[in-house]
Amino acid sequence: MNITAKEYIDIVAGEHYVKETISTTAAKFHTAGVQESFEPVLEKFKNSVEQEKLVQAGLLVDYPSGPTRFYLETGIINLSFADVKKVDNFFLNLDEVVPVNVYLVVNSEDINASHFRIDKIASVDEMLANSESFAVKVIEQVAKQVAIIEENQANKADE
Repeated sequence: MNITAKEYIDIVAGEHYVKETISTTAAKFHTAGVQESFEPVLEKFKNSVEQEKLVQAGLLVDYPSGPTRFYLETGIINLSFADVKKVDNFFLNLDEVVPVNVYLVVNSEDINASHFRIDKIASVDEMLANSESFAVKVIEQVAKQVAIIEENQANKADE
């Protein structure tokens, strides 16, 4: 899947992308586990991408210390949809056709000092070519971030 930087900016800035959020409590999240909790997000994300749409699909976990958001976003650079106004700074030619990638975006008071993390998971083409491997990679990455968040929460509680 490819797109021009200009098309990407216009679609995201105009909020003409698919947006899906599933909410859960921390207790339900722990009972179900990362894989079971995140599978509906993966399904919604994959279905939208198969229709060649830009998408933000995520899971909102309501921890006692505050909400944590795990989102999969289609993007052309390591910036979330919230930072779309900065995307043009990275392209000399906005008509350049570039590949669309999949990023995992995490927003949490407890992830790091900036409360934000973004990681490239794969290109959309790689995701579509091997969706099972992609799903495993996403689940592993979400689990890794959950472990960091929960360790930081435990450290705060000890202070």
